[in-house]
Amino acid sequence: MTHHTATAPEVARRPGLHTALQLVALVIGLGYLALGIGGFLVPGNADAAAGEGFGAPSPQSTLLIFTVGPVLNVLHTLGGLVGLAAARSVSGAALYGLAGSVGFAGLSAFSFLAVTVDIDDRPPFGWADVVLYVITTGVLVALAVLAFRAVRLASNPPAEESTSKL
Repeated sequence: MTHHTATAPEVARRPGLHTALQLVALVIGLGYLALGIGGFLVPGNADAAAGEGFGAPSPQSTLLIFTVGPVLNVLHTLGGLVGLAAARSVSGAALYGLAGSVGFAGLSAFSFLAVTVDIDDRPPFGWADVVLYVITTGVLVALAVLAFRAVRLASNPPAEESTSKL
């Protein structure tokens, strides 16, 4: 009895893999969209939007454990909407993974510096935000690598080797 192991091109052409990659983009998009919209509903954000500045995070400027504020809410909402749009295709998921990983890597570095450097008027980040952005960056890097590989293998399958039965 012979056991057939799927080759990379066969795996790349499987609808389940494409669906899984798109699902990752969808879940990230929905999560950030919920965080962004939910952040607008948190009491206390109107004061910051009216020009009082960011200041240090206060209990009123958190949603669950994540810091919210007008600029962060817009960024989270936009990132979520882009994720939802990207989830429509594997190519979109690949581009979302690539562009998103660059953006979230920058946001990770910026939020880490904002948390660790002691300045008077620092942006409103907490450690939960730093961890969220670092994890998101890692997931988006993996999404980009897997999705680009799937797109490349599906569009340019290697030549099949001829096998002869003896």
